[in-house]
Amino acid sequence: MLPGIIARVVSAHLKKADFSGSINDPTDIPVPLGGVKTLLDNKWLLLHWSDISESMQNSVWDIYDMTYGQIGKHVPDIATFAKKYSLMYLVNVDDDVAPDAFIAFKQTHAGRKITLGGSDGTSAGKRAMIRKMKELIKLPGWYTEASHKVADIIESAGLKPIDNEEVVRKTLGGKDLQWLGNGKYVRQLGDSSIAAAKSLYGTPKVASSPLSLRRDYGTPLSEEWGEVLPENKTASESGEGTEAGVFIPLPEELAKQFPPLSKDTSKPHVTLLYVGDVTGREEIFEGAVRDFFQEERGPILARLSGVDHFRNQTSSVAYSRVHFSTDMGAMRDRLASRLEDLGFKVENKFPLAYLPHVTLAYLDDPQARWLLPAPVGEWHFHSVEIWGLPKVSVIPLGPKDPPSTTLLRIQRKRELSAKLRSAWFGV
Repeated sequence: MLPGIIARVVSAHLKKADFSGSINDPTDIPVPLGGVKTLLDNKWLLLHWSDISESMQNSVWDIYDMTYGQIGKHVPDIATFAKKYSLMYLVNVDDDVAPDAFIAFKQTHAGRKITLGGSDGTSAGKRAMIRKMKELIKLPGWYTEASHKVADIIESAGLKPIDNEEVVRKTLGGKDLQWLGNGKYVRQLGDSSIAAAKSLYGTPKVASSPLSLRRDYGTPLSEEWGEVLPENKTASESGEGTEAGVFIPLPEELAKQFPPLSKDTSKPHVTLLYVGDVTGREEIFEGAVRDFFQEERGPILARLSGVDHFRNQTSSVAYSRVHFSTDMGAMRDRLASRLEDLGFKVENKFPLAYLPHVTLAYLDDPQARWLLPAPVGEWHFHSVEIWGLPKVSVIPLGPKDPPSTTLLRIQRKRELSAKLRSAWFGV
């Protein structure tokens, strides 16, 4: 291994100046400029395709080609793969820095659908993929279509196929299929000519309760991994306490890049947590949020990072992704738990993942795209804001780390750097 490569490895994990954002998941790491190039921790990471380096993208494609090349590869090239499978878990299980297994999924109206899984063919890679797939498919809102060996793997975890034609058809969103009975059906795969017999496993949201079978799945939920407010809700800086939430407004110089919205009169912002109705308990709500953020260290760096779209059958929403220097998804979950412990009902529970963004435009055409330049810039924020009460409340973040904590972090970085040098050079 060349010294230059080691320098990049250390930089990717330790050098704060190279930060460009992260996917908010309990296992995530800050994403360096140029994308994540290495997987050193022998644990699964949740990453967006755009946040991994070109070499790692090629490694994932090679794994897909190896896994599906002999049994029916329905994606012709890496560019198509990137469009179809933008969210995935990756893991490295050996002594190199490249992925050895992946599991791709997408957010649908029925939850999180596992769409692909693959390994490098080694026993360790296969075991890692199987364990992770069993773990995910047991979680509420996760589901997958499977047949043959993959179905056997899932059933070995104690799951049975969903033997309810109505639930299967609702979950698959009206896809044309031939129901065979006993939880089996045949359908065509995407735009390919491949037809496959499959079964549906897991707990899609349409199967979670009898009421869910009667939902109108034309409501605006994202086909991609995204965060949207409950239907017919938009952020409002002031109100009567019926639509309260915690928001991160953009500074004025960056907000100028965002046009006025047709359905939202609030200033450009990132929604951290939409709570809903807190009437009669406004002071308790504000006090709980204020106490919570006193425990969170500031300032936090945020960076605008490209344009993407939420889509459904009738419309789309253009938005600018936002990366943070800390795990805002975990912070959001902690805040929601704190409020629920105090008896507040938090409305904004789905999607299961959190994608911070600033809305650019509401578009009537589901295939419409944002064609203007993408907003750019970054900012540090020392506070968040409560909106939806009679008066906007500015909630400061806690102080910076005390010197003793900073010194401890420096020492930990030095120890990790020494371990890396020892591992690669034997010194």
